[in-house]
Amino acid sequence: MCKSIRTVWLLFGNLAAGLGVALCTKAGMGVDPVSALYDGVHKIIGLEMGTASFVVNMLILVVCTLLNRKYLKWGTFLSMLSFAVSLNTFVGLVSPFTVEPYTVSGYLLFLAGMFLAGAGFSTVVFQDLGPNCADILLEVLKDKAGISMKYAKICVDLCCTVLGFLMGGAVGLGTVLCVCGMGHIYNRVFCIWQQAVSENGGGKRNAFTEESFRAGSDG
Repeated sequence: MCKSIRTVWLLFGNLAAGLGVALCTKAGMGVDPVSALYDGVHKIIGLEMGTASFVVNMLILVVCTLLNRKYLKWGTFLSMLSFAVSLNTFVGLVSPFTVEPYTVSGYLLFLAGMFLAGAGFSTVVFQDLGPNCADILLEVLKDKAGISMKYAKICVDLCCTVLGFLMGGAVGLGTVLCVCGMGHIYNRVFCIWQQAVSENGGGKRNAFTEESFRAGSDG
């Protein structure tokens, strides 16, 4: 695919991811570890959740760029900005609705949100226009600490979950479900993308995209 089409898909992926995280938040059962950190910062500082995600990602980006800037691309900043706008928009749209956590409707809303978030994030990663800040952090941690991408992801997830919880972020059963299940959604959507591109004469994505993706699919 040409870069302009991949840019559109990146924006669409972040739109889906923003809606997914907003739905998970509304379900009141917890969100994925990184979003739990966003939610914690949102509650501590008083920023909108999407704005909090942008602030957190900017801090991560600055630190990672100082340590190793080889994975930094323009798509990283575009992804950060479009996800923040999407998340703010959808959190505002769903806020008037009431859903009881841990009810049938709560579980259905959460599962729909987890699917959208997983599919959206996978779509963004596949476009290979620039890794998101979490993936850059994983790569830098892998290089500096000398550990595998899988264990780097476990460390990042644990840190985000603990920090999010301490700041009052949305940590609960849904967080566990995201850790266990979202990687499989990444996997399925990523494979669909790879098959579609291969059938149209495209090649595989770079090694960083493949490895960081596999770390995510390990949950």
